[in-house]
Amino acid sequence: MQGGGLTTAPSYGQFRGGPVWEFRLGMSDRGPDQIDDSDLPSGLAIDRHRDWVGRGRYAWVKRVITALLVVFVIAALLNAFGQRTSASAVDAPQASMTFTTPHQLRLGLIFETHVMVTAHTDIAHPTLVLSSGWFSGTTLNSSEPTAASEAPSDGGIAFSFSRLSAGHTMDVYFQWSVNPTAPAWQRPQTLSLLDGQTHLLEHTIHVTVFP
Repeated sequence: MQGGGLTTAPSYGQFRGGPVWEFRLGMSDRGPDQIDDSDLPSGLAIDRHRDWVGRGRYAWVKRVITALLVVFVIAALLNAFGQRTSASAVDAPQASMTFTTPHQLRLGLIFETHVMVTAHTDIAHPTLVLSSGWFSGTTLNSSEPTAASEAPSDGGIAFSFSRLSAGHTMDVYFQWSVNPTAPAWQRPQTLSLLDGQTHLLEHTIHVTVFP
């Protein structure tokens, strides 16, 4: 309530005198420097909690922590913690293969790997073999197109597809999610291309999973 220069600001709480209704007179006409400790709730002091008297070093701690958080956010924007993809390519007389996938991941992240195989000669039984490193700490959610068959292969999985004629390209997409409890540093992941049991080419990348 305000009138004739009188301001009443009823507030109920635990003040210095205990639970009371306090009526503050004329506070609307007072600047910040004119408020004293008696205007504050119990436990608060202007010199300590507003002016940081005797706590100057904590102000620098606060600034350093804030700066570290800003650096962390900037590093994330620059892809220091995933999930930007990187392309890898490898060639052989029978075929060339390019696959695009992130090399830096975070726990709980969902991501995709795109594999593109171009046949230079006929490949009767094109087979992609993903090493065990692909499945260590990650879960394969789906793959498109669906492989004609899947089979274990030295701790990994072999995905077999239909015949690929010379000059044609096969695109395969794998969708993954990173398990929330599996950080890793430079984990090797090898992708191989076979024609049935005949090895054609392979390439290894190293993936880091941040907490």
